[in-house]
Order: sequence, then structure tokens, then C-alpha cells
Amino acid sequence: MKHELTTVEFHGATLIAVRGETPAETLVAMKPVVEGMGLDWEEQRRKLHRHPVLASALTFATVQMPGDDQRREWAFLPLTRVNFWLATVQPGRVTNPATKAKVIEYQTKCADVLFAHFFGKAAGVPVSLTQKLVLVREARLSGFSKAELQEMWIDLGLPATEGMKARVLRRQPDLFGSRPLGQA
Repeated sequence: MKHELTTVEFHGATLIAVRGETPAETLVAMKPVVEGMGLDWEEQRRKLHRHPVLASALTFATVQMPGDDQRREWAFLPLTRVNFWLATVQPGRVTNPATKAKVIEYQTKCADVLFAHFFGKAAGVPVSLTQKLVLVREARLSGFSKAELQEMWIDLGLPATEGMKARVLRRQPDLFGSRPLGQA
């Protein structure tokens, strides 16, 4: 495997990838993505190793990252699996509002930005909508609850009924951590 690293700036974080000929061959260093979201790398690393689909897709390479003075082993996922991993991060379980917002931002845009950086827009294919739907499908297959799936659906900006929006809003605390009026 060649180790020609490419950096991609994304919302204040520097994401690092190894360009491949296809999205499946393009490898994304996971630690910068995880830390860019404000999540704990060690917990996410363990989660990657425990998940049968993600663990089988992990690639390890010893590379010298930008700003580092030595070569170290890093975990990489193919670009085609980044959205799958993002779907396993449940925003509803993130207690810090700023981190939760980052998680949703990454789930909505990160893989699109990486894809566009390496491969441009696919001719005539609405990549963002397709990737959003794949993200929800993969979350469903990963065992997310109906409530979590509805919240993800709305967070991704997909069309929703008024009833679905109302149910999600009733479940979400406001920015100060309190529930809407009339709820315990």
C-alpha cells in the first residue's frame, strides 16, 4: 500500500487520507475524524474492533502523519465504510451540546466532503441524498431504535411528517438540557 497522505480541512479539523483509485481503495485515518468530532479515540477504537463489519474493513499502516516526528501505526477505514461508522455514533447519547452538534455535522457532511475532494461530484447522482439514506439504513441494520432513527432522519434534513417532527422535538432537551414545558 502506498502511503501518500492527503489532508482535507473540514470544519476546523484536518482529516487525513490515502488516495486510492476508487472510494473503496481510498483510506481515511480514523483518529483525526474521531477527535475532530470531539469524541474519545480509545472508546471509538474499541468500538471499531468489536463491530464485525468495521473490524473486517480496518486497515493498519505505519505512517508519519503531518506534524509528527516519527512513524506510528494508524487505523484506516475505506471511504466507503466511513458513513457506516458514522451511523454507529448515536447523537442522542452525546451529552455535551457542542459535541452533539459536531457529531451531527460530521454525519451529515464528512463523507460527502471527502468523496468530493478525491472524486468530485458523481455525474448526475445526488450523492448527499444517497449517502443520507444509506446512513439511515445502516443505522437501522445496526440496531438503532425507531426513536433514534426518526431523530437521525430529521437531523439529516430528510423529508418528515409533522407527527414525526413533533415526536422527535418532544424527546429532545433544549440547549440547556431541560425538556420542553409540560414534560418531566
